[in-house]
Amino acid sequence: MSGRRYVAGLLVLLVVVLALGVGGCEKAAEKAVEGVVEKTTGVDMDTSDGSVTYETEDGGTVEISGDQAEIPADFPDDFPVYDADIESSTRLASGEGTAFYVGLATKDSYDEVFAWYKDRLVSEGWDILAEVNTQDGGTKSGVMTVAKGSAEGGATFAQDGDVTRIAISLNVK
Repeated sequence: MSGRRYVAGLLVLLVVVLALGVGGCEKAAEKAVEGVVEKTTGVDMDTSDGSVTYETEDGGTVEISGDQAEIPADFPDDFPVYDADIESSTRLASGEGTAFYVGLATKDSYDEVFAWYKDRLVSEGWDILAEVNTQDGGTKSGVMTVAKGSAEGGATFAQDGDVTRIAISLNVK
């Protein structure tokens, strides 16, 4: 499969995952969506458990799943997750590893959240590879890039009015 078709397929699959999660489609609708995606991308697809799983031409398997209400079950235990509202979470697994995205929101201050992450990441053994804080007027944003063992990624932080948003992105091989 060409790189362009592969990317297009992943985008279509991501839209399907989001549609299934938000719309609560019934089995007939799921099968119809599977058929459209399979014809469009040329990959076999299964949505039986609320996730999208497909087999690539080279025999590998890719699984995309997401649940706005909880952290994925196999999310690394040693990566700190702030006590905040979970706005979104996604898991993408393939033979090359697993990627996680978790979006959080809290009423706690940006400075409090950023300091908490810096402290907890270090205490959990994560190496902070880069750390950036910016401020434009009264709005703050920042990022921490981290690594530990076969995992790498980081967290971004943004002040959004009276809410601090946290976006965690991790790749585990």
